Amino acid sequence: MNEGCTLRELLEAKIHSNYELIVANRLLTQTKIDSIERGMEISRLSMEKRLEAMNEFRGQMADQSKLFLPRLEYHPSHEALEKRIGGLEKLVWGLTGGIAILELILRFLPVKPV
Repeated sequence: MNEGCTLRELLEAKIHSNYELIVANRLLTQTKIDSIERGMEISRLSMEKRLEAMNEFRGQMADQSKLFLPRLEYHPSHEALEKRIGGLEKLVWGLTGGIAILELILRFLPVKPV
């Protein structure tokens, strides 16, 4: 009978030890699950912020596309302005040269006193 009692005690101790391992494992598993859930929540919040920033940027780009002048419209107008400015520059240089020549002529002409 001593052997039966010892075997019973041994089995009870083993069962008790296994139960403690199961409880510890359950606590560890729950801690890991909680950590994963916190990480997922942080990731979700981070992703929402990124998506909000992307949507804001997308809105800015849409606004710019409405406000900016297309190259096909800008280029012909710019060329026309360049031609007009070139013509005005030639006119100014021509008038400046004419004034310089007139000044030279007037400087070397004798002036008769009145």
